Amino acid sequence: MKLNIDFSTLDKLLNDMGVKPKETPIIPMPPIMGDLETGVEIKITDVTRSANELLTLNGVQILLYLKEVKKYQNSFKLQKFHLYYCQTLNRMDKEGSFDKYVATTRKDGGFLVDVPSEKKYNLDQELDVCMHCLSLYNKQNQKNYTVKTFSISEFFECVGYSSFPKETTNTDISARKSGYPDNWDEISAYRKKECNYVCQECDLDLKNDKKLLQTHHVDRMPDKKDHSSNNLKVLCIECHSK
Repeated sequence: MKLNIDFSTLDKLLNDMGVKPKETPIIPMPPIMGDLETGVEIKITDVTRSANELLTLNGVQILLYLKEVKKYQNSFKLQKFHLYYCQTLNRMDKEGSFDKYVATTRKDGGFLVDVPSEKKYNLDQELDVCMHCLSLYNKQNQKNYTVKTFSISEFFECVGYSSFPKETTNTDISARKSGYPDNWDEISAYRKKECNYVCQECDLDLKNDKKLLQTHHVDRMPDKKDHSSNNLKVLCIECHSK
């Protein structure tokens, strides 16, 4: 209810007495969260599922993606970014890999990615939207976007505020270097030598073609921290791809 109170008589009295009105300084409210676009570290907390399954961080719309870019043969496999708790994230969650995802609020289409095999980190790359998420977005908003025509900036303007059903730890800024330690090449080479350069899955001897042999983490959680021989399995490229 709006109150209409006339202070003109009081103002006139104060003016006659020579009292000048005192201005009250406006104190800005502190931000609810750090600005990811300026590099302030924040942490994702207090996350719950909403009716439309969108992702938010402290009331601000977010996107989720994996920072690590893997090299397969001579090409790099870029990750997809997610708008919703789609079937891909649901599967990753059940596998115990959800916390590998990082959050971003960037609206310019750029994503910070790591290429640990090349020892390159926080490279600015454009990623494609997840097809499952795009399908949900088109259905809920009566759109007909393709991966190439989808607009991140329009998505942020369109969706409003909702939440994400699972907690993850890092943002694209606060996440540590993804992938393997700096001495991974030495660890991998030692493990291959231990196994006499034979695939532990199909028994293929690759002593004469060692580049076709790879080292696989049996238990990848949490985020490949265990590099002991017991957790490293030597596999040929074909077995590793399976």
